Amino acid sequence: MIEVRRIRREDEADWRVMWRDYLDFYQTALPEEVYRTSFARLIDPGVADYLGLLATADGAPAGLAHGILHRHGWRIEPVCYLQDLYVAPAIAARGSAPG
Repeated sequence: MIEVRRIRREDEADWRVMWRDYLDFYQTALPEEVYRTSFARLIDPGVADYLGLLATADGAPAGLAHGILHRHGWRIEPVCYLQDLYVAPAIAARGSAPG
């Protein structure tokens, strides 16, 4: 069973592991200050333009997505720019099942 939900404070350790793996894929390293600041923004209810989602598979962390909400010239409502998307290798290896 896959569940996708907003990132919560208690997800920080799992988020950090997946965020580091995501950055490793792109051969990028960021300072601790960026980790702290990004996570704080993701869980801050006062930050309306930056959002984070966490996917779990059978209760275990499976992936993450970060999005930026912004104004758009073609729409009245804000649109979401998908900034980052990561799927844990064990989940990605499963592939997709019909149905």
